[in-house]
Amino acid sequence: MTSSRLISQRLTSHLPVYSLDAAAGSGHDIEREGWTEVTGSISQDMFVSRVLGRSMEPDILDGSYCIFRPIAAGTRQGKTVLAQHSDIADPDTGGSYTVKKYDSDFVVVDGERRGSVTLRPLNPDFDPIVIRSADGDVRIVAELVRVLE
Repeated sequence: MTSSRLISQRLTSHLPVYSLDAAAGSGHDIEREGWTEVTGSISQDMFVSRVLGRSMEPDILDGSYCIFRPIAAGTRQGKTVLAQHSDIADPDTGGSYTVKKYDSDFVVVDGERRGSVTLRPLNPDFDPIVIRSADGDVRIVAELVRVLE
């Protein structure tokens, strides 16, 4: 069986698992760790990653595996997202990737985009991460689909 056919078969019942902490802050590519079988409806653009830390408790427990999918621009407000920014120091991992609720207050003034993105934790013991337009753009990698049991 060819590898592309095997991958195609896996994407009907399995999703790739990516290690984000391996890439955090290092500038390296995200590495695929393997595959995991999942139940329910999935699509070929979805992937699984492990979320470390307590900032999204009680919804996402430390060490939970979560399903994510790419998210289109303009549809992020209030969603739980996987974000990356070179200046992010996630309070749980210290890395450049974080999972938080997305909140944006950008406006266009004289043709210039101004405002900020706030990445909000659910756990009140953690502070939000605020990225102002002057700090550069935050990259929203994906949105949370669900936490795997």
